[in-house]
Amino acid sequence: GVAATGGGIHMWQPLPAHWAASTLASAARTEGLVVAPASAFCQDGEAPNAIRLSLGGCSSRAELTAALRKLATLLEHKPSADNRLLI
Repeated sequence: GVAATGGGIHMWQPLPAHWAASTLASAARTEGLVVAPASAFCQDGEAPNAIRLSLGGCSSRAELTAALRKLATLLEHKPSADNRLLI
């Protein structure tokens, strides 16, 4: 599921066990998507395995839809060896 935060423009997306948040963020960048791992917002070192999505960065609903579909496709697949090597 996706967790929304009170009508804001950000959402948290919990990740399947086969993706680490930092690995997914790197893989997403190769697809032209920019997401942030939860660890970037966690000061105590106990970050959930999730990414933060900023929904306000797209200029149109069509652009947002395309970006979310691209992210969904990425989430459905397990990371490749190339993705695991990205830091």
